[in-house]
Amino acid sequence: MGEYDAFIFFSVFISLYFIIMVPMGGASALDRDIGFNETDLTITPDIETPEEKIYNLQTDAEEKINVTFYDLTQVDGEIGLFSSTDNYDINRVVGKANNTTSSYIIYDVSRWDRINTVTTNRALDNTDITFRFQRQDGTALKIENNALGPESFKINNSISELNVSFTGATNDYLYYVEGTEGAEFTGVSGAFTVSLAWVVAILDYVLNLVSIATSLPFYLNIPFLIYLGYVIWKGIPIIGG
Repeated sequence: MGEYDAFIFFSVFISLYFIIMVPMGGASALDRDIGFNETDLTITPDIETPEEKIYNLQTDAEEKINVTFYDLTQVDGEIGLFSSTDNYDINRVVGKANNTTSSYIIYDVSRWDRINTVTTNRALDNTDITFRFQRQDGTALKIENNALGPESFKINNSISELNVSFTGATNDYLYYVEGTEGAEFTGVSGAFTVSLAWVVAILDYVLNLVSIATSLPFYLNIPFLIYLGYVIWKGIPIIGG
C-alpha cells in the first residue's frame, strides 16, 4: 500500500469511526453520554441570509389608479442587455392603462432595507416609469426617473411607500418588486465575510472531533491516536523538506 493510499484508508476509517460512535449511537450502546449529536459532525458556517419578500404586483398593491395587469406572456419582456425575465419569479406585470394621463401604483416598503425592481429596458430607448420613495403622507424623499431594467435601491427608515408612476408609453411595464432586510454579502467584503465564516466553521468542526474523542474511553481512542500519529509521522518529512 502506497503512502497516499494509506492516508486515504486511515482518513476513511477514522471518519467512519466517528460516524458509528456518534450519529449511529455507538457511544450510547457503550453507556457513554458524550454530549454530542449529529449536528456536531457537520460543518455549518454561521451566515445570516437576508429575509426577502417578492411582491405580488397585483394583490400587494396598497393603492392604484389607471393601471392594467398582464400575464408575462402578454408583454414584450425586454428588461435589458444580459438580463432575462427567466432570472426572476415573474407571473403578472403591471403597466399603464390605455388612454390615461395619470397612472400609478403604490406598494408598502416600510420594513425593508433594500428594494430590488425590474422594469422595461429597451435598447436605445428610455422608459417613462418613475419611482418615488416617499413617506406615508406622500412626501417624496427620493425620486428615480426613467427606471431601466433591473435596479436596486437602498432605503432608510423614513421611507414607507414606493410609488411607481407610468407617464408615457403604454408598453412600459413594472415586472418585479422585491424587498430585502439584513446583510447582503456582495463584492470583496462580502466574499471575505463568507470565507471567514467557513474557516471558523471548519475549525469548530475539528475542535468538536477532538472533544468527542477525549470524551470517549481511552481504549476507544486507540484508532484515533494511531491515525493522529500516522499523520504527524508522514507530515514531519514534508515540513522538514
